[in-house]
Amino acid sequence: MTEFAEYVRLFETGQCGRFYIVIDDTARGPEINIWVVPEGVTIEPPIYGRKDVVKVYGVISGQSGWSPQEGWIHRGKWVEDFNKITEERKTKESEIKAEQLAEQLREGQDEAELELERVNELLASYI
Repeated sequence: MTEFAEYVRLFETGQCGRFYIVIDDTARGPEINIWVVPEGVTIEPPIYGRKDVVKVYGVISGQSGWSPQEGWIHRGKWVEDFNKITEERKTKESEIKAEQLAEQLREGQDEAELELERVNELLASYI
């Protein structure tokens, strides 16, 4: 999976610490834009056109909405920090999925045990 696809899957539009993320829906699919926000600042939408933030991820070539190539516009410590947040979210997502799978297996096991008990009772009652 590309970093772009992971970002779209793991994030939604809004502020995430010192990042402000916008996921736009276009005719060709989602586009993601990421801004670095000054420390201690809470951003209220809209983000576009603000002078107190810096766009660091978005369309780097091609035509937005048509044939965009997205990536980091500016590289620095924020890339590492954003990747750390991404990894934390992927880990949490994996933990949730594992927990859900374990619950499904427990439920399936309980259903199988109940069915076996039902069958045994019925067969034991056969005279």
